[in-house]
Amino acid sequence: MKKTAFILLGLVGFAGSLSAANILPTSYDMPNGDTGSWHYWDTAYTGSGNPYADGSYLSGGLGFLTDGVIASQNWSYYGAQYPNGPYVGWYSGGVNGLDPTIQFHFAGSVDITSVTIYSDNSWGGGGVGTPGAAVVNGTSFSLTQPPFNGLPTSFTLPVSVIGNELDLTLDQGQYPWIFVSEITFSGTSSEVPDGGFTVAMFGTALAGLGLIRRKF
Repeated sequence: MKKTAFILLGLVGFAGSLSAANILPTSYDMPNGDTGSWHYWDTAYTGSGNPYADGSYLSGGLGFLTDGVIASQNWSYYGAQYPNGPYVGWYSGGVNGLDPTIQFHFAGSVDITSVTIYSDNSWGGGGVGTPGAAVVNGTSFSLTQPPFNGLPTSFTLPVSVIGNELDLTLDQGQYPWIFVSEITFSGTSSEVPDGGFTVAMFGTALAGLGLIRRKF
């Protein structure tokens, strides 16, 4: 009987644990990137707005910042490959002239415990540096530019955001350009697993009970 209970609890626990992992947004809204030597736009963006125009306000879609592609080199390596990503770049003297705010939307209520920002780390090369700070739903985090090693960097922010939206503002640091290739979220979702999946899991559990009874 103890084995039966362990199997049933294990299956139920497995179903419940599926909601704890990386959390993907359903969309994000933000000002598009700017133009320097090349265009640093979010041309993969799927929502409204013009992804081929400096500072155009983009809303209701997804793009480079959530496509799972994290830059392995700094912005200059990709050169003329723009506007094909993986970075979106904002200039403090650009069309908007403001630190970009990105509003992320999620399906249902989520409990986000960390946000990771994947950033260029050129130490002023081409006027590009890491953000000087990040503000998440009104809470400010100071970001210290790490030593230059020729590679991009990342910042993981410990946050506590419960709801279906998260606002992230990136403050330019000592250099006028910031480049970001990806933003990820970790935590748990309160969404209940698909009903068909749950029924299937309990069906498997009941079948397991039958097998155990026949065996013993």
